Amino acid sequence: MLRDEFRIRPMREDDWSEYEKIDEEIFPDEKTNRESFQKQFTKDGFFALDVGGRLAGMLIVSRFGEDAGHLARIGVAKSIQNRGLGARLMEYALEWFRNEKISNAILYTQNYNKQAQHLYSKFGFKIIGTTWHYFVPFKTIVPSGNHVCSHIQEVEIEPSVARDKMITPRNHVLKDRNPDTYIT
Repeated sequence: MLRDEFRIRPMREDDWSEYEKIDEEIFPDEKTNRESFQKQFTKDGFFALDVGGRLAGMLIVSRFGEDAGHLARIGVAKSIQNRGLGARLMEYALEWFRNEKISNAILYTQNYNKQAQHLYSKFGFKIIGTTWHYFVPFKTIVPSGNHVCSHIQEVEIEPSVARDKMITPRNHVLKDRNPDTYIT
C-alpha cells in the first residue's frame, strides 16, 4: 500500500486540471471534456481519489432506472496503479450502490482491458453480453476531398421521461432493450 494516506471524497470543480491530466493518461481515447466534467456536478456519484492531498483517480457512479446502478468511470493514475487503490474505489462504488438501495450494477469495459476485467471479476461482475462500439479518435482522422469531420455528441436518454420513444424510425428506446439487462 502507499505510505501516503488516501481518501475518497466528492470531486471538486478545482480538481479539473489534475483530473484532465489523469483522465487523458488512463482514457486517451475517451477523454472527458470540461463541459462533461462540469455536468457531473449536477448529479450524485462523482468522487475523487485523493492521495497525499492530490487527485490520483476518479469514480463516477449513478442510478440507472429504479433498482440498477451504473459504474460509469473508475481509474487510478498510472504512477500508483497496482497498489490496491482501484479495489478501494470499487468497494466505495459498491457501498454507494448499497446506500442507494441499488441491487444490480452494470459497467462497460473494452475487451482488451484485462486489468479492469480482472478487478471487476474480483468483485463478482460477470460478462453478460458484448456490444460493438466503433471509436476512432478525431486526431487520427485525416480528411480527404470534401469530407468534413464533425464532433459526435453523446447524450443520455432517460427512457421513463423521454417524450419521443423513437430514437430513429427503427429504434424504440424501450422496446429495443434487453429486458433481462435493463429496467424500464
